[in-house]
Amino acid sequence: MTQRQTTVKAVNKAAPAAQKSLRNTYSASPKVFATIQSCLVAHRVREIQYSFADDGSGRYVALNFVLDVVGARLTFRMPARVAAVERVLFGEKAPTPAQRDRAYQTAWANIRDWIINQFALIDTGMAEVEEVFLPYLLIEDGHTLYENVKGRHFLLPGAPDTDGVADARSRTIIRPSE
Repeated sequence: MTQRQTTVKAVNKAAPAAQKSLRNTYSASPKVFATIQSCLVAHRVREIQYSFADDGSGRYVALNFVLDVVGARLTFRMPARVAAVERVLFGEKAPTPAQRDRAYQTAWANIRDWIINQFALIDTGMAEVEEVFLPYLLIEDGHTLYENVKGRHFLLPGAPDTDGVADARSRTIIRPSE
């Protein structure tokens, strides 16, 4: 099957940012995964592992890979978040099986393109591995660094947290840029 690309308009009225066009693909999923693997192998990834959905579908829900960074082996986790892509592409109504397939392919095609582009920045000296992949660093609790910091209301790990809620008067809070 040849790869065809099209642009799909987001239909989710609740998210203005989602109104931008999304890149979509009709390429066969194994080709997407082979391309991801080839890119990672070309950049000396030590291990690659996919996590499967709990529903028995055999579909991948996340990609873990291990890179040597400044003398340490670090594991990064890229979640696919297919349900989020379904909502952006098709709104809140239950998607058809064909729409689920399209969202699955789109999610993984976006991850493929993102990984390729991040390594292009690294290869050209515009960014470092840590700079682009840090949010996806897998930490001790099985979550990514981003998930951990988000769960702590954007407090850095190790910051004092006695009540579980960020208090701007006594702590430094990292806020996403507006």
